[in-house]
Amino acid sequence: MWCNVGYAAHSEKIDLIMPQPKCNGIELRVVHIKERYYFYIKNPTKKKITINYIKFLTKDDDVMTTSKVTKVISPFHKDMFWLKKSKLMHQYLQKIIVGCDSK
Repeated sequence: MWCNVGYAAHSEKIDLIMPQPKCNGIELRVVHIKERYYFYIKNPTKKKITINYIKFLTKDDDVMTTSKVTKVISPFHKDMFWLKKSKLMHQYLQKIIVGCDSK
């Protein structure tokens, strides 16, 4: 149980960034448990959103890894997915960039 609290504290320190203005209004949350990153997404807009990639960065914006993702969230829906990153040095992760597109 103690480990889960530690991982949850790390998740709170991760900055989630969605740089594309066409995906404004989307709500994101990430939870890091052991080797998995759980992404919770809410789409309160009338646009269909597609998540294209997830990029993991250090505090100095060095790219640790990039994962290609194809996740579609319909208008006024919510969804979740997870990525397993077993070889990633999790303690250096500071930012996650979520690439998206909307229609």
